[in-house]
Amino acid sequence: MGYRSEVKSVIYQTKDKFDKFYADHAEEIDYFMQEFGCMSVETKGDYKILLLDFDEVKWYDSFPEVQAWRKFLDDAEAAGMFYEFVRLGEDDSDVEVDYGTNDSGNYILELERHIKTNVSVRI
Repeated sequence: MGYRSEVKSVIYQTKDKFDKFYADHAEEIDYFMQEFGCMSVETKGDYKILLLDFDEVKWYDSFPEVQAWRKFLDDAEAAGMFYEFVRLGEDDSDVEVDYGTNDSGNYILELERHIKTNVSVRI
C-alpha cells in the first residue's frame, strides 16, 4: 500500500494578481487539475485561493508530479503570489511545513495535532 500523507497547499493573492497568475499559468494549472483532481479555486474577501487538498496520498519527492508541484510553488512565489504547504506523514514526527514568504503569522493552513478528552460523556 505504501506510505501515505495528508497534503494541503494553497496559492493565493488579491483577485487581480491571482487572475493574472492563473491566466499566465493556465496550462500548468490544467495539468495539476487533471493529474491531482483534488484542486479548487475559492474567493475569500479580496483574495482568490488555489487549494490542493489530499488525504491518504503517496507524496514522494521522487514522483514527477510532486517535483512539478514544488517547482510550481517556486514559480508562484517568483510571480509575487503567496503560498503555503503542509504535509503530515503517517509517522507522528513526519511533518513538513512551508509558508513561503508569508511571515505575517496569518495563515490559511493551520496545523493541529491533539487528543481531545470528553469527560462529560455519559458512561
